[in-house]
Amino acid sequence: MIYKVFYQETKERSPRRETTRALYLDIDASSELEGRITARQLVEENRPEYNIEY
Repeated sequence: MIYKVFYQETKERSPRRETTRALYLDIDASSELEGRITARQLVEENRPEYNIEY
């Protein structure tokens, strides 16, 4: 399943729609919940500086 993750490149500034970017992840998961959890963990581990929105 493909997950679209919205994020800002820094946690220091307040989120603005104009600076929001998207990241797409293709994750094999048995359920949608498991996929969301896996997607969040992957992004947080690899890009801790990102402010993530789901």
